[in-house]
Amino acid sequence: MTFESSASRIARRRIPGASLLLLALVLAPEARAASLSAVGGCDYYQGPTSLTRGVVAAVGMDVAHASVALAAVRYDDQQTGLGASGIVTGAVRIQPTVALAGQVTRFAGDQGYRAWRVKLGPQLLLGDSRLALSYARDQEDQGAITQSGVIESEIPMTLRLKGRASGSYASAGPGLHGMQGAVGLGWSPVARLELAGELGLAQRAAVTSGSAPHSLLPFLPSSTTKDGSSENRFSPTALVSLRISTP
Repeated sequence: MTFESSASRIARRRIPGASLLLLALVLAPEARAASLSAVGGCDYYQGPTSLTRGVVAAVGMDVAHASVALAAVRYDDQQTGLGASGIVTGAVRIQPTVALAGQVTRFAGDQGYRAWRVKLGPQLLLGDSRLALSYARDQEDQGAITQSGVIESEIPMTLRLKGRASGSYASAGPGLHGMQGAVGLGWSPVARLELAGELGLAQRAAVTSGSAPHSLLPFLPSSTTKDGSSENRFSPTALVSLRISTP
């Protein structure tokens, strides 16, 4: 049984760039009347079981205390092949420093792979710092479902440097669960250009409920002892991204 699909991996690792990108578009520090923003870039993600490359373009509009952003992604995943995804993100400020944000993603692989992702949760905005707590649900059209709790943060360190951290705990049913996390930096050598990198760890677990263990992607292979118990291991992950924004 696949615990976290390729769509989930794309959403959680490569699209975090897109997620933070869209949040930056729709949650500007100060609400502006009918302001427009656009961002484009590319991502390279290496995980325990797959390699994903992609390009992303997004546009956002902020009107008073409500905002919306749209993004399109073209990706090449080592397991599912070429595909595209569309992302819609909306946010509503309920306090000067608090917003509620939701995101819906549709994945469409060229070879027939289909999946949805829904993400919802509060955002805490303190100046240019951001903290997001989210519930995420990934569902393939064939029926596999993964539910996750996700935390993402971004903190300015200097004028041109930002620190980032993220973590998640996901479950696909009783005994099927795992964790992953990452830390990284975003660097803007010139205005409107950002180079970012993240390093992290992803876990792969096994379940032994009376049968052979099932691998839980994208976590690491686990070994099963003679008594039927399982051992969880971790593997490095890496993400490199480039972003160009306007205005």
